[in-house]
Amino acid sequence: MSGATEYARELLRRQFLEMSRNPPEGVSVGLGDDENIFKWEILLVGPPDTLYEGGFFKALLDFPMNFPNMPPKMTFVSEMWHPNVYPNGVVCISILHPPGEDHLNQQETADERWRPILGVESILVSMLALIINARLSSCAQRALSARNVAAGTQCNKHTLVLIRHGESEWNKKNLFTGWHDVELSAKGHEEAIAAGVLLQKNAYRFDIAFTSYLRRAIRTLWHVLEQSEQMWVPVHTTFRLNERHYGSLTGLDKKETALKHGEAQVLEWRRSYGIPPPPVEKSSQYYPGNDVRYKNVPKNELPVCESLKLTAERVLPEWNNTIAPQIKSGKNVLIAAHGNSLRALVKHLDNISEEEITELNIPTGIPLVYHLDDNLKPIKHKDAIAPLNGGYLGDQMEIRQRISGVKNQTK
Repeated sequence: MSGATEYARELLRRQFLEMSRNPPEGVSVGLGDDENIFKWEILLVGPPDTLYEGGFFKALLDFPMNFPNMPPKMTFVSEMWHPNVYPNGVVCISILHPPGEDHLNQQETADERWRPILGVESILVSMLALIINARLSSCAQRALSARNVAAGTQCNKHTLVLIRHGESEWNKKNLFTGWHDVELSAKGHEEAIAAGVLLQKNAYRFDIAFTSYLRRAIRTLWHVLEQSEQMWVPVHTTFRLNERHYGSLTGLDKKETALKHGEAQVLEWRRSYGIPPPPVEKSSQYYPGNDVRYKNVPKNELPVCESLKLTAERVLPEWNNTIAPQIKSGKNVLIAAHGNSLRALVKHLDNISEEEITELNIPTGIPLVYHLDDNLKPIKHKDAIAPLNGGYLGDQMEIRQRISGVKNQTK
C-alpha cells in the first residue's frame, strides 16, 4: 500500500469519526462495509420549507485512493430529482469537480471547484445548500416535490425516545442512589406526567417500551404511556437498564461526600468513564445479591460498584441483542431509564469520546428524541445540543438550565 493511500485512509478515518460525532443538521453518515473507509453511506433529510421536505435520501460517496488531492464521487441511490443530479444519481456540483481551472467552463472558477484543503463536511454542506436553494418553474416544483417525497420516504427513519426518570426522593435529597429502589418525588411525578403530555402533543407513537427494574423509571414510564394514551404498549423490564451502581457511596449526601473527599474526586467517581467508586460490602442492603428481584441474574453479573465503562458493558448487550433489532424491524421505541445507563447508551449512539462523556449531563423527565437511519446512525435533530445528535423536546432555554442543575449537584 502506497504512502498516499495510507494517508488518505487515515484522513478519511478521522473525518468519518468527526462527522459521526458532529454531522451537519439533517445528515447522517455510515459505512456500508466497516473495513472500507473509502465508501461512505450518506442519509440526507429533506430540509423544512423546501421541495424535499418530508423526504429521506440515500447517497454514496466513493473516495479515490489519492484523496484529498482529488474529490470523491457522489451518487444518490434513492431517486432524486434535482437540476444538479443526473438520472443515474450522479451529483454534478462544482465542489466535486477536479481542482484547478477548466478552460472549457469559464463560468466556474478554481475556487468553486475541489481543493485538497476541503473536507467531506464541505461537500455535504454544499449539497444541502443546493437542495435548499433549488429553483424550478412552479409546475415543476409541484411535480418535483411530490416525486421526491414519494421516493425519499422509501428510506426509513426510525424513532427512538429516551427519558431519564423524573426526580426521585433521593435526587431531591441529593443522595447517591444507584441501584437502591426509591420512589419519585412529587416533582418527579409532575415531570413524568408533563413528558407524557408533551409526547402526546407532538404525536409520538410507540410500538414497544423498555425500562429498568427500579420503580422510579417504571413509574416514569407508566406516567408517560398513560398521558400519551398508549398504556397498551408492551413493556420489557431488564436490570441491564438500571442506574450505575455507586458502591459504598450509595445513600451518601453528594455535597458532604465532596467536602470529605474533594470535588475533583467525587466528580471523577460520578462522571469519569473508567474509574468506579469504592465497592459495597456484600453484606450490605445495597448489594443487589441480597435483593430478591435479582434472584435470576447470575451472581457474576451483579455489581458491587460500577464505572460508566462497566455500566456500558451491562447496557450495550441489551441494546445490541434486544432493542436495536426491534428498531430495525420498524418499531418506534421508548426507553425510560437512568442518568448513567442513558449516558452509556448515547455515548454508543453518538460515538462520544471518553473525555466528552465526562461533561455530559442528562436532566430528569425530559424526552430526548433520536431519529436513526437504517444503520441506526443518528440523524442530527434540529434542537441537538452537542455532543448529542438527539434533541430534547420542550423549552430549550429551560432544558439548558436543567442540564446545568445536574452538573451543579455537588456544589
